[in-house]
Amino acid sequence: MLVALGLVVVNTFGAWAVSRRKPVVARLFLVAAMVLTVAMVAYGFADAVAWWVLLAGAVLGYLASYLNARLVIGKVVWPYHLLRAAVLAALLTAARMLGG
Repeated sequence: MLVALGLVVVNTFGAWAVSRRKPVVARLFLVAAMVLTVAMVAYGFADAVAWWVLLAGAVLGYLASYLNARLVIGKVVWPYHLLRAAVLAALLTAARMLGG
């Protein structure tokens, strides 16, 4: 649940940060946050699909982050983006191992 909550906060901030410049990217951040909220509730009810919903939300958030770098900032800094992917993979692995 804590992984999902953290990612919800990050994606909601991302949506707020780009809402005036690129509404499409902001909407993708918000969709990711909504999916991650569903994952959080699924973990609360110990649902078997919780990790898969968390994975879907993390992928959507990563895609929104990539589009933010590409469309809003104008440049993808690959070392940082790959580091973000590694951190997400570690968080997802921890959630899988600890949360079921």
